[in-house]
Amino acid sequence: MSIKPNPERVLARDKIVTEIASIEKEIADKKRELALKKAELTAICPHEQGICGAGVFVCSICGYDDA
Repeated sequence: MSIKPNPERVLARDKIVTEIASIEKEIADKKRELALKKAELTAICPHEQGICGAGVFVCSICGYDDA
């Protein structure tokens, strides 16, 4: 005797799995976008790379002051 799956539950499960995959893709896309923006910021503001930490430094671009 075999058990037949409930078609409504199968459809509901498939819908949820599809929605989860879509959300995971959106998150991955946003993480890539965030990484690109951080790289862009680092290219604009040298202190973001931590290379100006010795002594007193004020960034002429964004006003960052490590004093």
